[in-house]
Amino acid sequence: MQRTQPAVEARSPTLTPSPAANSSRFFRLVTLLFVLWSIGAGFTDQAIAAAPVRALRIEQVVDGAPDPRPGRAPARTRQVLTIATDDRKLRLEQFGSAKNDTPDRRFIVRLDREPAVIWEVLEDNKTYREHDGDLNQIQRDRKVRELALIKMARRLPQKERVAILDENAVKLDGSRDVDVQWLAPQEVLGRTCKHLKVTENGRVIIDCFISEDLGGGRSFFNFYRRFGAFSDDVLKWIKDVKGLPLKGSVTVVTKLAVAELSFEVLNIDEVEVDPSTFEYPPGATKEDPSLVDALCSHCDKEGETSSMEKYRLRGHLHYLCGPECNRAFQKKNRKRTNAPDPAEGGEQRKD
Repeated sequence: MQRTQPAVEARSPTLTPSPAANSSRFFRLVTLLFVLWSIGAGFTDQAIAAAPVRALRIEQVVDGAPDPRPGRAPARTRQVLTIATDDRKLRLEQFGSAKNDTPDRRFIVRLDREPAVIWEVLEDNKTYREHDGDLNQIQRDRKVRELALIKMARRLPQKERVAILDENAVKLDGSRDVDVQWLAPQEVLGRTCKHLKVTENGRVIIDCFISEDLGGGRSFFNFYRRFGAFSDDVLKWIKDVKGLPLKGSVTVVTKLAVAELSFEVLNIDEVEVDPSTFEYPPGATKEDPSLVDALCSHCDKEGETSSMEKYRLRGHLHYLCGPECNRAFQKKNRKRTNAPDPAEGGEQRKD
């Protein structure tokens, strides 16, 4: 068992996470989890031609990934990952439906840059976002939240205290017990895979089948530590695990929410691609980071501005989760003013 000492005292109490806590930042983290796991299992050959680039192309389905649009339930998505032979560049295309030919989202991870960078190419193919290549703050924030929960739990009657700590897989002393098991192997896609199961304070974090015969030679450790997918306590135990997970489930725990996801690789091919595969589109403009996320003016849920409805009222642009919030917001403001905005005409936008 791996145990850690409690960190500094928490700041403000936060209760049990819920699906309503999903945000676009949480969506991006969960999406990148599968990106990074696949990077950690690419080729070991470091020689790479100028053009074309040798790569591994993986098609997989993922169930349970949070939808960045407020109020939407987790759904099944299809992902196509292209991993360069140097294990330092990756492109992910995510399709909302198995029938879609055009990806809903594209991410490009460049670990060969200093500092590492993640580009998110938007649907218009003319705009991209740049994300920090180090998301360790995610797990530090999680620890703060858990310590706040412990502080609150100490004031509760024993029965309630035990219930809330068990529900959140948190121990009263702040420690984390990690248990790693290698179970009976199983055949997946015609390959014999090792069965890895990792629990943290009784909660299953990783349960997957890993193939070691796909050229995998890199450890997941460096990538997961960089991107904050798991706690340091879990990372200590999987730092030497090598290979490509072909099927299984993972649980991502952050201060925002808990996501339980399952995945299955459908196809794996060795391909050659143009170097531009790992670049954002020529001429694309970088979006202002401050414009990425916003709170719904009606229900206060956080969402991504590109997928929210917009309503301009008296010179101010409001972001709304969807049609229902938009109608409720407009109705509420009509009652307050009893008249349309003469300057703006109650202009409504859905772009």
